[in-house]
Amino acid sequence: MTTLLVFAHEMRKIWRPTTLLLLAVVGLACGIPLLQGSVDSLNAHGNVTTRDEIALIRAYGPVIDEDALAGMRRDLPRLERALAADIARDKRSATYGVTDYASFNAVNTRMSRDWNAAAERKDPDTTVYKRWFDYAADIGDLDSYHAVDVRRTYLRAGIPSAFDLKANTLGMLDMMGDAESGSPASYRRYVHDARLPERMQRRLDELDAQRGRTGYLATAWGAYYETMGLMGIMFAWMLAASLALTLPLPVRDRARRMRALQWASRTGRGVQRVQMSAVAASSLIVSLATTALFAALWLPHVWPYLATPVFGAMSVLPWFDLTSGRYLLAVAALAVVLCVASTMLIVWFIRCFDGIIRVLLAAVPLAVALAAVVIRLVLYRTFLFDNRMSIALDLPGTEIVLAALGALSATALWAVANRRIRHAELTRD
Repeated sequence: MTTLLVFAHEMRKIWRPTTLLLLAVVGLACGIPLLQGSVDSLNAHGNVTTRDEIALIRAYGPVIDEDALAGMRRDLPRLERALAADIARDKRSATYGVTDYASFNAVNTRMSRDWNAAAERKDPDTTVYKRWFDYAADIGDLDSYHAVDVRRTYLRAGIPSAFDLKANTLGMLDMMGDAESGSPASYRRYVHDARLPERMQRRLDELDAQRGRTGYLATAWGAYYETMGLMGIMFAWMLAASLALTLPLPVRDRARRMRALQWASRTGRGVQRVQMSAVAASSLIVSLATTALFAALWLPHVWPYLATPVFGAMSVLPWFDLTSGRYLLAVAALAVVLCVASTMLIVWFIRCFDGIIRVLLAAVPLAVALAAVVIRLVLYRTFLFDNRMSIALDLPGTEIVLAALGALSATALWAVANRRIRHAELTRD
């Protein structure tokens, strides 16, 4: 009962209303613009947007297979007729001889080529090209154009071959050398003869059997990279918020000479163990609350992707068979574990420092270094072939190993510190 009372007291010391209010204000001021910018970039002007792929998932299911491609092929003539009707309604179309998807792209290619040539000549008269690009932007923004373009993109790609899968793997690992600039025959020979690390080759053989059932993340660069980029920012915020709450705890205790009182009895010296638990619990609460808020605000924008496989044969090659939803859950779990472990390590490191300035001078560089390591090595291309640690160690799941090592290291350091203080001489100041 006494331990629980002490724990509750330490939690009240950590969770101060002023700090919470400041964190809420900073979080809203920084988080809302970041989130809105990411939402806007999902459907920024381009050939294929996240909105287009979500429409495919809803129409044909979360898996790209022969049935999905057959459905796209079946619907394409109807959608092309709808696009042709929209093009005909624009009076400028007759001026450029544009009647359908094919003629629009042909004229667009020619005008882009002529524009580049005019730029090289430094031709001052660009009115014709500007008018075309205004028209092309209007056509490119049509829902009917996007409906045709996204289906044609996937139909052109089709089901990738085993050769494509291996070539893409070699490219991601920077193992192609000068092969891509050689003749087609030498390129194919190089890809065929190239040897991958043993574990990677075994996994590639497993993925080869799944080539006919891939997900949409291979081309959904917006959905994948925006989500993972935000998760990196989420981790940095979780760590910063955890430290803002917990770092003042040992500083205030030393300023009020609470440490001397704790050293006065064996029971008092056991408070450090309770404080460690309060620091870990506070960081865990911050991490889980931040993750839940991120999920509530962001996942509705990419919700249909959660059922699609992570495996996308041309760019996303995972070590494990996961849907996107389970993948994000695993990455979020790693972020939470590493945030708690990092907070415990930093608080352990500064626990004997006097003054908030000295604490900040020691804690901030350490926090930045830990955040950089986690974001670059764990939260970038997590569980994928081209994750930096996976390439270096040729070991799937190295992100889990790093998270476990971080948690064990923090626990071990605090356990040793608690044991030393528990068995220390009572006469120590």
